[in-house]
Amino acid sequence: MPRKKREESPTGVYHWIVRGMNKRKTFHDREDGGQFFNLVKEYQKENGILIYHYCLMTNHVHMLVWVTGRRPAGRGKG
Repeated sequence: MPRKKREESPTGVYHWIVRGMNKRKTFHDREDGGQFFNLVKEYQKENGILIYHYCLMTNHVHMLVWVTGRRPAGRGKG
């Protein structure tokens, strides 16, 4: 059964989760986490998001973000 369409938040605040496959480690050391956040910073600038809070663990990340741009969270370009 297909998943329901995600609703847009009226506040623009979303809880994003990034997970490793099969609960495997995604971040093996501090450099991996640093590289991840460098990519997040680029995405932030390009897509108009603001990160309120995050929790980085070895196999997943939680982020509370505010989408300031026009495109709703979770949708690609175009």
